[in-house]
Amino acid sequence: MGTHTDITIHKCQPSHFPKNPYSTRGQWKSLSRAKLDAVEELLVLEGGKVIWIDLDTLVFVDLQQSFQFRSSWVVGYQHGGCDGRYDCNKESKQIQPEYDALGDLWSLDLRSIQQVRKYELNLLQTGQLLPKYDLQGYFSMMLHAGEFPPSMLLHRFMPYNFGFFCSNFKHPNSTNLEITVRHGLLQCPERKHVNMARTVGSISFTANCFQKMFATAKEVDFQFIQDLRARKWFQTWFSTIPSSSDHKTALRQ
Repeated sequence: MGTHTDITIHKCQPSHFPKNPYSTRGQWKSLSRAKLDAVEELLVLEGGKVIWIDLDTLVFVDLQQSFQFRSSWVVGYQHGGCDGRYDCNKESKQIQPEYDALGDLWSLDLRSIQQVRKYELNLLQTGQLLPKYDLQGYFSMMLHAGEFPPSMLLHRFMPYNFGFFCSNFKHPNSTNLEITVRHGLLQCPERKHVNMARTVGSISFTANCFQKMFATAKEVDFQFIQDLRARKWFQTWFSTIPSSSDHKTALRQ
């Protein structure tokens, strides 16, 4: 709210990116893995910091503040606390829930990008299976292996929740978003075995559910938000004319 968005468009075709280990697994998986190449290219050409945000992810807080604590970070708890079990990650039944990372919201510096490349190369050279879900799989496996420290998890130094927290770690739809407002901030209920704050930092969607909820009508009325104050909050947030007080640049899919 009240943030002026300064966006530079970088138009890229899938053929623009170099081939990667997922190129033989379909264009979508190859392109998803290529997010790493896109961020690396911008860091080399432009310098500064780059935050990857998928277009179907809503961000409500200033993530530039994260760089006061870490130069690289990822979001964990993709599938929630899993009732304390270690069996929710799609890549390994040994990965603890906190390390179960998402791929729609992250920031890596050049050093961390090289760590991912090195980890990927080692899997290839030793004949091990690559993760099914490319980057989020790498993030999860590297956290589990100690290649990335737990202090890289965004919720450990930013007092917000992220990912699918507000839909109780299910894909959001018109019935399962549990959102209220307290002191002007979006809030969601506490989740068992999940060490995230109640205040909302971001909400992840899938492309399909985002289209159904936000892109199918000429004007979104937010009737899927049950709490009336939260519904009003969303209506105001989406319709507010931005000011020029802030300038943010984000790379978006």
